[in-house]
Amino acid sequence: MAESPLKVLIVDDEVLARKRIQAMAAGHCGLQVVGECSNGYDAISSITELAPDLVFLDIDMPGLDGLDVVRGLSGDLKPLFIFVTAHPKHGLAAFEMDAVDYLLKPFDVLRFQTAISRAKGRTASLAAQSALAARTEHHGGRTDQTVYLKQLAIRKDGAIVPLRVSDVDWIEADRNYVRLHIGENSYQKREAIGNIEQHLDPAAFRRINRSAIVNLERIAELRPCSNGEYQVILRNGKSLLLTQTCHKNLAEFLG
Repeated sequence: MAESPLKVLIVDDEVLARKRIQAMAAGHCGLQVVGECSNGYDAISSITELAPDLVFLDIDMPGLDGLDVVRGLSGDLKPLFIFVTAHPKHGLAAFEMDAVDYLLKPFDVLRFQTAISRAKGRTASLAAQSALAARTEHHGGRTDQTVYLKQLAIRKDGAIVPLRVSDVDWIEADRNYVRLHIGENSYQKREAIGNIEQHLDPAAFRRINRSAIVNLERIAELRPCSNGEYQVILRNGKSLLLTQTCHKNLAEFLG
């Protein structure tokens, strides 16, 4: 069975830049260009209407720039993004937004094809994860094949470094972000706490309230409160609340 082409949206305020990507996409049998936009506002509307699989998104646009476009979309609507820009300073922001690739103008056909290969690889990986989740739900739980997060990319002293998930003491919700607490340090990452919870090993991390996930190995003791809730005391002395609605999340750990 032939692989379906990726539906592509091109967003750039420069006509020549759009035409260049259009020409490169036309020479690739795995792509189908479904639309073009010259500004961020039209990009959000087109993504909502056309539901593309992949968006080539210029970062430097007047009004609503490319980063604002991504921030303005809901999680259910977000396609894959390849950021396009003439300025290398946006590389870190693209990485933090989990972009498939980052094309620095001017780029050639070979670099374009590399980006497409990465997009197809990401698409295949997401499809495999969805299939596994469907099988898991069908069987009423997770399977032994589930792959959990081992590392996260964070920014430290202006550099991007890998962080071992096992080093995290606890995770705190911070609106559209999470804050990863490690000892006396904390690091912000753009990720909803519910989403990151799904990718953590439940044998190592458990949700204890709407805003906190704890590393079970860091728990020193639980102190009962008068209202049926508990204070979770970590080894570093940090006190967090275990609400009644999350009691079952720690039941197996507590025996």
